[in-house]
Amino acid sequence: MPQNKDTRGQLWRIVKQIFLMILFCLVSGRQGTAADIQELLDAAARQPGYDISVLSVKESDLKQEGATGALFPKLGLFGRAETFNSSTNL
Repeated sequence: MPQNKDTRGQLWRIVKQIFLMILFCLVSGRQGTAADIQELLDAAARQPGYDISVLSVKESDLKQEGATGALFPKLGLFGRAETFNSSTNL
């Protein structure tokens, strides 16, 4: 029987440690969260690579428009008009 009590005590200590670790993670994780989505977007906009990625997206949009435009047929118009002032209309 003494071995059974010792096993229960070890199990209880392990459960207590796991509970404390989970509680610590939950409490410490709450301090680092943003209050709302706007703060997250502002923080993302301040990142060093943000401007480069915005320019890259704009460039890819322009390339996509150019590629889409290249698929459509091109129309060419030409014309000619002549007028004569002579009475014979030659």
